[in-house]
Amino acid sequence: MTMGCLKHRCSSTHTCMYKPVGCEWDKCEMIFAYEPQSEFIDFEISYQLAPGDTARNRYIAIGFSDTQDMLHRTLNIVAIFLIAVGFILIFIAEDGRWAGDEFPQGTHSILGMTASIGIFLQPIVAYFRCAPHDSKRVIFNWGHGLLGYLSWCCAAASIYMITYPPFSYNFKVTDQFGAAPLALMIILCVSFVLAILLLDGCRIGANILKRRKSAYQTNRLMKASANGALAIFQLSAQFFSARQSSNKSRRAITKADSPARLYSLNRSKNFTPNIRSTPSARSPSNQKGVYMSGRNAVLFKSIF
Repeated sequence: MTMGCLKHRCSSTHTCMYKPVGCEWDKCEMIFAYEPQSEFIDFEISYQLAPGDTARNRYIAIGFSDTQDMLHRTLNIVAIFLIAVGFILIFIAEDGRWAGDEFPQGTHSILGMTASIGIFLQPIVAYFRCAPHDSKRVIFNWGHGLLGYLSWCCAAASIYMITYPPFSYNFKVTDQFGAAPLALMIILCVSFVLAILLLDGCRIGANILKRRKSAYQTNRLMKASANGALAIFQLSAQFFSARQSSNKSRRAITKADSPARLYSLNRSKNFTPNIRSTPSARSPSNQKGVYMSGRNAVLFKSIF
């Protein structure tokens, strides 16, 4: 624990975050306090800076994901501290005097000041960050990222002006250190570009893969649903078609092949069954000993 309630002196064991005995939240005068946990770091901000529940239940995790960016913030704070030290050293070296607007001294100072302002604004902007799933989070991400990139470019251009030989002679850098500053600057720029391509490329690639996977799963689900619906429709069509053909066959048998209907039709036409006196070897005999075949046999049986 680094800091706690300065008035109640409760920072020896824990801060006002856990409301210890004798510590009043509204009277807590600490600025910043944190406590390492197993996978994250709890921290709290002063009641005066963030009133209400805004200052409570916040954490910074350790890692590189969207919610685990402790290293990113730590490096940002270290950079702010180093820039502040650099400003103090420059003012001491120049006795607090402005170098003027001549090139490259004036340009170097203006670019350095612009980069410093952008770096100092980054933690303030980051404090008002939206929730991860907020609709405005994309605007924050782009604004926060562009501010960081532009600040770095201004700082790189400012340093380049005192390391590039045509300009470095005015600052007497080459006379004292030779080509080492320029070599370090080139290494820094190349490392920065490679880091951007690697980290942002991986992030963009991961987002593209996630979107494609989601779209593929959605299309696959829609295709499976469509195939299932088509199969159900085909089965239903086959079922109703078979049922309809069965009903038609049943109606046809009822209307055309009914013995009673055949009897009435044949009797109205004075129909006489075709009775053969000679028995056939292939035709079975009925109970009366008469041999016949086809519909006449059915009609004869129904009559007699």
